[in-house]
Amino acid sequence: MSYSPPPPMPIPYASPGASVWGAGRLREALRSLETLLLIALAVSVIVFVQDMFNWAGLISLQVPVGPRPFADWWTIGLGVGLQVALGLTIAILVIIGIVVAITGLIAWRRGVLAMVQGGPEFGPAHVEGVRKAREDHSLTLWLFLVYVVVAAAVSVSFAAINSTLSAASASTVPEVVASVVTGLATSGVLVAIYYFGARHLLGMIYGISTAEGRALLVRGRDRLVWGAVIGAAVALSPITWVFDLVAVASLTIILAGARNLRSAYDLWLAGHGGMVVPVQGPVAAPG
Repeated sequence: MSYSPPPPMPIPYASPGASVWGAGRLREALRSLETLLLIALAVSVIVFVQDMFNWAGLISLQVPVGPRPFADWWTIGLGVGLQVALGLTIAILVIIGIVVAITGLIAWRRGVLAMVQGGPEFGPAHVEGVRKAREDHSLTLWLFLVYVVVAAAVSVSFAAINSTLSAASASTVPEVVASVVTGLATSGVLVAIYYFGARHLLGMIYGISTAEGRALLVRGRDRLVWGAVIGAAVALSPITWVFDLVAVASLTIILAGARNLRSAYDLWLAGHGGMVVPVQGPVAAPG
């Protein structure tokens, strides 16, 4: 009578398919991020064009409104028309952006929780990788709060300093200086937000992705971070309108990074097709 060893113990699934579902929600969140970046890019282009027209002296031109003979006596400045049109456009874009942001945040949160729940589907090593990604996710949320606090603290500090100087009949700090310092102070926090935000999106599927997927994830993370670093120069835009162009370049790079990350998730989801297959020995995510 021959002895046959018992079959291997199956991997204890926490919730079959949770990783696939969670990755789908994170892909939705990345699509929302792309839409927000496109909106921000559109606003930056509008601001740049407006400042360029103002610098070129085109804002002061007069244009007729309405058919003759009304156009002979009813004219408005081109600047007024541009201000109204651009203001309405920006307001509409901001409203759309708020709706997209709320939708994206909900998908982002659900995706992270589902990926953490489904971590055991791919073995203990992946559980550790997802756990670290979850920590980066929490840190990213805290950094958003730090960003708001830093911006408010710097603004309040300059207001208090100017109030004191004004009471002492001394020269106050120019508004342009306050704007530049506030921008530089918040830029550092913003870079950290992009870094940890991109790193946790990378870490969620890096260890269970193909070589092509891992390359897309790393490229996306690097572009998000470098775009944020370049964007720090936007803090100098109160000095000259030329730095408005830096905002356009920065957002373009960040948008390319977000698309790389989303493409990596597309690739991963396409490879699974709704079926969760345990993978042995996931690759550790880069720092």
